[in-house]
Amino acid sequence: MSTLTRILTTIILLASARSGHAQITIHGPDSVTEIGTIELLENTTGQTFEIYAQTSVTRVQGVNLNIQIGDGGPEAGGTDAPSITGVDILTGTIFESNNTGLGSASGILVPQVAFYSTTTLSSNVLADGLLATLVIDTNGFFADDGPFPLILSQTINNPTNFGPIVPTIIDGWIELTPLSGLPGDLNQDDEVDASDIDLLVAGIRAGSPDPAFDLDDSGVVDSDDLSFMITEVLGTIPGDANLDGEVNLLDLSLLATYFQQTAGWAGANFNLDLTVDLLDLSVLASHFLRAAPLATSPPDADTELGLTIETRTNEYAASVPEPGGALLMLLLSATHQRQLRPKATI
Repeated sequence: MSTLTRILTTIILLASARSGHAQITIHGPDSVTEIGTIELLENTTGQTFEIYAQTSVTRVQGVNLNIQIGDGGPEAGGTDAPSITGVDILTGTIFESNNTGLGSASGILVPQVAFYSTTTLSSNVLADGLLATLVIDTNGFFADDGPFPLILSQTINNPTNFGPIVPTIIDGWIELTPLSGLPGDLNQDDEVDASDIDLLVAGIRAGSPDPAFDLDDSGVVDSDDLSFMITEVLGTIPGDANLDGEVNLLDLSLLATYFQQTAGWAGANFNLDLTVDLLDLSVLASHFLRAAPLATSPPDADTELGLTIETRTNEYAASVPEPGGALLMLLLSATHQRQLRPKATI
């Protein structure tokens, strides 16, 4: 940095400090002049958005970031609102390569109010770029709730500032948008498929309390929700790996391909574990050559194949196949060996 540049920068910083204002604007992801409206999904955890600082000249030695949703929430004597569950002012931000870590008072003060601070390790940084990433939980709040004020200027704790430098802040709003109208569309891509099944299975394994996974509205996220997803939401039957509405050799081929490997539903993993194994073969055998919806009586082909059809309270509490499924075991072995056999060369 030239001597002239250092002098000009010092003059700007001193002028900013004296006046209490600087040419810094804090804005949201969709505007360069204000926080704006932040659209989040209703009743969903772990949603993120970014806050930015913008300037062409002003350099700072730290930040005191204050964030408030609504009027501060019940613990601050206000009304309930979505919660702040995380704030990151270091990763990828203007302070990433020049900071002393988080200030000792940093943290979520109450669910709707947070304060995070840091200072530069040496000199100063240009206040232009990503300032923070926020994580918000909207569980229990829906599209007809709100919108909720998103305040960074005058929170019940303090205003956001860069030490003596006060930025320009036009506060914004959090607006909730409806989840997809498709039941079971857990990844919100407007279709329900094997990827949604895998998300549900992961949620069940993790013991997630997220109501989005409670498809049968039982109040508990468990294997019954997987049964509901397959039979009620997707309208098919257990063992239908490719979700074409029937269990046949195509599904058996997928099971053979992924046998003893880690896979999801599309790889013929039909239960709550991580590996395609005999338990999954048992599920497939129990429905082999059936189509959705289930017939009132098993097709004749089941008898011809010598399959033992078990009646289970839950299709996913599968057991090892009975000897009656030996033919499917042979088919699995033959398919698996055929895939492993090296191609002949000429």
